[in-house]
Amino acid sequence: MEKIELNNLSNKEIGYLIGLFYGDGYANYNKKDRHYNVEFYLHSERDKDIEIFLISLLKKLRLIFSVFKDKRFNCNRIRVHSKELYNFINLDKFYENDNFNLGFISGLVDSDGYVNLKKSTIQIINKNVKLLQKCRKILKKLDIDSNLVKKFKYFDDKNQIYYLSISIKFKRLKHISKKAGRLYHS
Repeated sequence: MEKIELNNLSNKEIGYLIGLFYGDGYANYNKKDRHYNVEFYLHSERDKDIEIFLISLLKKLRLIFSVFKDKRFNCNRIRVHSKELYNFINLDKFYENDNFNLGFISGLVDSDGYVNLKKSTIQIINKNVKLLQKCRKILKKLDIDSNLVKKFKYFDDKNQIYYLSISIKFKRLKHISKKAGRLYHS
């Protein structure tokens, strides 16, 4: 087993990788063949810049990965077979400094986020209220205003979804979000 090179990434890049995973990632251990898999799912057209950045991070970590096109959902699945990455991604405690936190929010914006510069809106949409509450604490530490709203999908209590609205001041920070860095004309 080849060791991943965490020292090759900055704290901001590690935070980004974790944030992207929390939004559009999946990890599993297959008991039959004893493989540890970490996967990221990205839109195959709109998220090309995010995919390129993710691949550059995986290369810095010295990880071997595969990219699969899933035509049913118009997405690319980036899969890594790595027990060490699986264990690292599933840690509850991370570096938790300002650079890590800024990277974490950047990764979540790129995975579960929506940016509309015309309306001065950045939102993260997710079902995990605890994750979004943690994001609010991070944003407060970074002196960025945010607002968390619960909405119901299909008028059903079981399908709650949460919208975390982030002040456009986020764009002034030294974030590494690809979506927040794009120029939007619509």
